[in-house]
Amino acid sequence: MEERLLQIGEWLAIYGESIYAYGASNFGSFSRTRTMPLASETFDVSPSIEDMTFASDQNNVFGQVSPRSSKGSIVYLGSYSSGSGCEVACAGNSSCLSFVYFSNSADPAYVGECFGRTDPVWLPLPQTGVTSGTKSFATAYYTRPKGNDNVVYAIIDTQTLGSVTLRALKGSSDTTVSVLGSECAVKLLTGDGVSFDVSHCKLRPTPTGRIMAYAVKMTNVSFQYSN
Repeated sequence: MEERLLQIGEWLAIYGESIYAYGASNFGSFSRTRTMPLASETFDVSPSIEDMTFASDQNNVFGQVSPRSSKGSIVYLGSYSSGSGCEVACAGNSSCLSFVYFSNSADPAYVGECFGRTDPVWLPLPQTGVTSGTKSFATAYYTRPKGNDNVVYAIIDTQTLGSVTLRALKGSSDTTVSVLGSECAVKLLTGDGVSFDVSHCKLRPTPTGRIMAYAVKMTNVSFQYSN
């Protein structure tokens, strides 16, 4: 617990500007005319199956779903004779961020079954005969200072550093992007939404040495989603 609190303290020292005095809300609360302080969006940053990360004998839906059924963000994708079929099913589904395939489960009711997750949960637990795989995805939590409609922060929880497109935000020729705690010059890319490249940023890691999330400050952006 003490180590986790120290990690939070160091993160706040770098990125606290992006959350100070803000509250949380669901992404669905955004509209063209009304914005809430905090929201989230999950987006896939690696559409090809070659970019997936695999975990053998690991179950990312452990104890959370019954055989041949869907529950919440866990979707039953079908039954396959091999794990490759499950991989392809998830890779071809834009809403699927990770998958689980049961090749030789301790419970025979699950053998051959494939499940996908549409939420950004990647916390697989050990289970023999089960393979889990995940795309490289990111989750962005948006914040906006009260009384300042010109600035939006994106707190990005990601497995990869590189080009990221925030499709819920709309930029213009006046849009500026900067990563808090870094002096790098972020390259703003063209395309749908606000797209930028942070691959050359030297981000300060947490005490464990891993960058769990970073915060980006953007000016002259607007939300393009509506209820």
